Amino acid sequence: MNCTRITLPGGLVAVVCVDQPRFRRCVACAVQTRRYKLCDYPVGAHKTCDVPLCTSCAVHREPDTD
Repeated sequence: MNCTRITLPGGLVAVVCVDQPRFRRCVACAVQTRRYKLCDYPVGAHKTCDVPLCTSCAVHREPDTD
């Protein structure tokens, strides 16, 4: 994770952390890619599968559901 310290007007200090995109392996075709989606299949109360799928293997079902 990449963190940066920022001084705001008035002397306040903020620390902003950004998770760098990383390569993930698609569970369907095993290709490694930075462009992936997480599975939205429900597996329990308020939980989803969340396995990585490349954009070629992800199937878009509903708005914001793959």
